[in-house]
Amino acid sequence: MKLHNYISLVVAIIFSLLFIIGITVYTDYGISWDEYNQRINGYVNLSLIKQFFNFEILPGILPENLNGSLDNYLDDLGYEKSSQNFENYIGKQYGAIFDLSMAYLEEKFKIINSVDYFHFRHLSNFLIFYISSIFFYFLLKKRFSTILSIVGLLFWILSPRIFAESFYNNKDIIFLSFFTIGLYYAIDFLDTPTYKKSLILAISCALAISLRIMGIIIPFVVLIFYILSIVDEKKFIYQNLNKIFIYFILLILFTILFWPHLWTNPLVNFLDTFKSMSAYPWRGSIFYFGEYISALNLPWHYPIVWIFISTPIL
Repeated sequence: MKLHNYISLVVAIIFSLLFIIGITVYTDYGISWDEYNQRINGYVNLSLIKQFFNFEILPGILPENLNGSLDNYLDDLGYEKSSQNFENYIGKQYGAIFDLSMAYLEEKFKIINSVDYFHFRHLSNFLIFYISSIFFYFLLKKRFSTILSIVGLLFWILSPRIFAESFYNNKDIIFLSFFTIGLYYAIDFLDTPTYKKSLILAISCALAISLRIMGIIIPFVVLIFYILSIVDEKKFIYQNLNKIFIYFILLILFTILFWPHLWTNPLVNFLDTFKSMSAYPWRGSIFYFGEYISALNLPWHYPIVWIFISTPIL
């Protein structure tokens, strides 16, 4: 067997083991801090779609085991459920594409047991991360040798923090996954721009942005490298200007489509969200070195310490 075939076999084994382990252990993880509220966020956005189009997406849009909890939760947030005033819903600025999909599927398959629907979320979380791992490997291959790409892949999937949270972190890991996929298609588009790649890139970037607004980093990367390509090769602008233009138009359309909060006033709501998330006003306390300290007054060494705590020395 040639060396290339051996390497391909190693890659196949790595991905097979990751998949088998993932679908075997996804029930071993408990519920993270945000998961309950994120589940409710999905149903709130599902209700928003129902209100916006004035039709039933699914019968009984809110499951019986959520109705009371949802009322109490929204009351605490100052949301007027009786008037369906979603403008008062504090969670409106969170990207909802994952939570919305989970809420829809939970209703579609009539998952009513709390153990089952949180396990379902964990499995879905992992599968999205697993798919992004494949994109991460091929993203590395665009820059490095196959051996170094395998090493990078192992760093990615063997990091305890990332692997564990790939099951229950439906904010950071889901965003990380879609950001990685978007970055892969961004590099692929910049290598050889085509209309088809413009469409795929627009969808992948819109999904990342609709999860977290910092996904707009990818379009900026595309724009900057497009400008650099023009400087390097003048005719590049004439050959690909229409493709980059179509990409940005589609990006705007898909971002609005995937993010219900933008439907009523896309530009204003987007800018408000960007302003809010750029200085997120979380005022909780964090237990750090034996004492509780304000999240607004963290010491300079806080991120460094946590990186060392959660990252293996190897």
